[in-house]
Amino acid sequence: MFENSSEELASHKLLILYILNKINMDLTNSQITQVVLETEMMNYFSLQQFLSQLMESKFLTTYKDSAREYYSLTQKGLEILEYFLSRIPEDVTKK
Repeated sequence: MFENSSEELASHKLLILYILNKINMDLTNSQITQVVLETEMMNYFSLQQFLSQLMESKFLTTYKDSAREYYSLTQKGLEILEYFLSRIPEDVTKK
């Protein structure tokens, strides 16, 4: 049903890292979801799976502030993003 190549999966994960870096602030799950769904880059369920995988890989971390949980890009996540930035399609980075 949601078959994607491994390259597409990697591209989507990089896109999440890119969004957090480009916006230059930590975001809640709801805020990330809103950005991704408004731009129609991926579906909700894939996004949640990718967020979980990025956390497991230590590319993202979370913290609580005022009872809200925020996602934050780690140094490791930033380094991966910089290394693979060219793999994100240009038309996507301009949305």
